[in-house]
Amino acid sequence: MKNGFLILLILLSAVIGSASAQRKPLTFGVKAGLNFSNANDFLGSVKDGSITGRTDFTGGILLELRPISVIGISGELLYSGQGYKAKGSYVGADFEQDVKLHYINIPIMAKFYLLPFLSVNAGVQYGINVGANVDVKGMSIKPEFKTSSFGIPVGASVKLGPLLVDARYTFGVSNISKDSALSVLRGDVKSSIFTVSLGVCF
Repeated sequence: MKNGFLILLILLSAVIGSASAQRKPLTFGVKAGLNFSNANDFLGSVKDGSITGRTDFTGGILLELRPISVIGISGELLYSGQGYKAKGSYVGADFEQDVKLHYINIPIMAKFYLLPFLSVNAGVQYGINVGANVDVKGMSIKPEFKTSSFGIPVGASVKLGPLLVDARYTFGVSNISKDSALSVLRGDVKSSIFTVSLGVCF
């Protein structure tokens, strides 16, 4: 038991020492992963209303400035596939919406290193809507979406050598639909995204 704990301690010390020795003040990298996106319950009192999420691709480039060992600042430029599916009954008619949105997201994150290879991260994100695929059934109103959005991403990263593993949750704080597009449903649409990604840093 003691020998196993000692071996584990030695391995952990080696990993920490290696990560610390490899720290760079400026890092460039690429990353890719999966978005698990959804929207808030904007359907309100719509009968039998439900909203489900969708899974899509995200990927892009990153840059991190780490002037001291315990604090870093990162910026990313990412393609992000997002969206949701909604259904319900309004004025006696069933409807369905299948929404896929294409964003260029720019998150700026502060990174606080608890260990040389482990950080907790928080920041702000600006998103540019570059396209939307919307399939609507049972409604004459087709949702339209604003050209920009804002979010608050929080998460954690593990970096071992050139490899980066990142997980974050982005809280949508702005209404992504145009003011009158979903007035029939009486609700703003705010997106939420859980993202898991892998990256390589140089």
